[in-house]
Amino acid sequence: MYKTTEIAHILIKEHVQKDSLVVDATCGNGNDTLFLASLVPNGKVLAYDIWVIFCTVEQYVVIITNHMCNIL
Repeated sequence: MYKTTEIAHILIKEHVQKDSLVVDATCGNGNDTLFLASLVPNGKVLAYDIWVIFCTVEQYVVIITNHMCNIL
């Protein structure tokens, strides 16, 4: 039995290309943002969340600096 997020990741992988612009509209803790960024090394990830308290700006700076540079 797959988790909902695992099913979503499978479906997303089928449609996203390496140079795509993708949106993470509920970036929260950044896990899905990093997943999306790994799929688009030549593209961009636009990540935002209305609940800023879930992830501080400092946390996203670390994510962008240490993992991916294509997260906006």
